[in-house]
Amino acid sequence: MSRAGTIVRRWTRRHRGDGGFTLIELASVVAITSVFGIAITSSLQSFTKTTTSTQNKTFALADVRGAVENIARDLRAANPIEAISSTLPVSQYDNRISFTVWCATPGDNGCTSANARRVVYQLTGNTLVQTVGARTRNLLEPDPGMPTLAAALRPGAVVNTASQPIFTYYTKKGTQLSTTGGTPATTFRNCTKTVKIHLVVMADPRRPDSAINLVTHVDLRNSNEVTNCP
Repeated sequence: MSRAGTIVRRWTRRHRGDGGFTLIELASVVAITSVFGIAITSSLQSFTKTTTSTQNKTFALADVRGAVENIARDLRAANPIEAISSTLPVSQYDNRISFTVWCATPGDNGCTSANARRVVYQLTGNTLVQTVGARTRNLLEPDPGMPTLAAALRPGAVVNTASQPIFTYYTKKGTQLSTTGGTPATTFRNCTKTVKIHLVVMADPRRPDSAINLVTHVDLRNSNEVTNCP
């Protein structure tokens, strides 16, 4: 055997292990890679949840603003607030308001011969319903695409509590009209000058504390105030 062949065999034996990794080294690499992978995945999940939550809140806020603008626009053009019914408790006024607006064509969508069309906004369950003449639509409602969730937890659900009525009524003097006790229904018709609109609407079912809370006040141009208002 030549001297050159001997040298090659010796070099091969000396460096045979240099081309690979030991089991411990491979295990260490896998462990480190897994840690980084978990950290990156967690960060991406957190980012995705935050982005989704922000989008949900943005969409919900746009819907709530649209609903408030609808109500406010109709109220500014309203005739005096109607008495809902002399047989129903005045607590109905907390989440239901009724009035008429001027209309040009009698017979068209509930337009009367006196050129008045009835408008009603009311809370039914967790849905805010608008009725104009004979036409009804849901202004705000729980997302129908989440049927497995309770209605009150779905985006779009109106979740005002008893201490947060949708409608609150004030006289010209700024006195709040009571929706409890023996306040006559006609007092709302004769004395309401300003209506506060307060909507609390779910934005993200995973974060019940993220509900949109929007408040505005509207002055009636055609209030019917009489001398005996509080």
